[in-house]
Amino acid sequence: MEINRLRLGLAAFVSASPKRSVRGKRKVAKYAEELTNWLNEVAFFVHDPGCGVNLVLAFFESDNELLTGCIDHEEQLKKVFTENAFGLLCDYARRLPETTLELGDRILEGILSGREGIRDLLAGLSSDYLEPRVIEHMYMRAHEKAAACADEKKMHDWLDIAAALARELLDAERFLSTLKMMFGEVPPYATVLVAEIHVRLGAFDEAAQWLLREPPADEDLETWDRLGDEVLDGMDDPERVKRFFLHFFRMRRTATLLEDVAEFFPEMTRDAFVRQEASEIMRDLRFSTYDAVFLVDAGHPELADRYVAARRNQLSGQDGKLVEELADLLAYNRGALGATLLYRELLERLLTRNRTSEIEQGLSYLNMIDLLDERVDDWGGVMDTDAYWQDLQTRHADKIAFWVRAGLIVDEP
Repeated sequence: MEINRLRLGLAAFVSASPKRSVRGKRKVAKYAEELTNWLNEVAFFVHDPGCGVNLVLAFFESDNELLTGCIDHEEQLKKVFTENAFGLLCDYARRLPETTLELGDRILEGILSGREGIRDLLAGLSSDYLEPRVIEHMYMRAHEKAAACADEKKMHDWLDIAAALARELLDAERFLSTLKMMFGEVPPYATVLVAEIHVRLGAFDEAAQWLLREPPADEDLETWDRLGDEVLDGMDDPERVKRFFLHFFRMRRTATLLEDVAEFFPEMTRDAFVRQEASEIMRDLRFSTYDAVFLVDAGHPELADRYVAARRNQLSGQDGKLVEELADLLAYNRGALGATLLYRELLERLLTRNRTSEIEQGLSYLNMIDLLDERVDDWGGVMDTDAYWQDLQTRHADKIAFWVRAGLIVDEP
């Protein structure tokens, strides 16, 4: 009786969609409360997990109709799905005595048909609540759907789902083969994800090999660090652990990792290890903003400044955000020539872009260059500040608005 009443209640919400108009904060909050009350009734009256899963899945499958005519103020309605409904669905799924292939099919069928960030959330059920045979079935079906797609974007979306399911199966080979189908090659970010698969399998030596393939992107750094810790804890051979730590450390040197030096190199003091790494950095002809930051954080800003100055020909190829962060760090840690060169690089990029909205930022770079001038004792073959301003004005003579604001030329009436 209650289940039929709840089904009718959901049907009433759906049937009202053509006339629905939910706009404004109060109306959205009221509608969100109505949908939440329906979910609360499901939780209170439906004790059978199978019936509960069916009802909440029906709620997700009605997302397009339920949200028709709504302007979702502060994503209140989206949260009804992503928090209330998904939490309830997980609770029912956790209590299922067995998950079926039909459940996997049902989740998969509509996963790309609903609102973005809502129905695709259902893929998250696989990691904790679906049995491996169901996930494998979903993986195969996702590949079948990709193969049947004429639309390239939709094919890519199905392969993306298949790759996520392969990760949940802890099948590195299938994961990599799916990525190759998507991109024609294995993308760089995959190395961290494959390492994670091997860590979850307890294959720490294989995980170590994948982690050491190439330095992580910034967005993967937290995961990379965590996996590195798990590999260090999981490997048995002390010599291999030591070699892995040193290689891992040198791929992305951080002051935080220095805390582990005593554990793996008890024969070395922290200062001795830092000196060793500073020598390695200065010998390496490649420039890394991360290594420069490490030198500052490890207590050697003067070395970092020299390092930047020595690698000045490579500054133009560095990420602008990282260059600015390093410039500020050096400037406030007794940096001189290296810090000056970083601000010059930032200023020249800004003048090349020639955006009026960036003039104030450019003036701040100019001021920092002037302030740092008195710190530089030896220009080492680099133009001093006066000569640099003359050269820069010659090369960017057309940036009149900037030079007027800088006070270096007079604005003619």
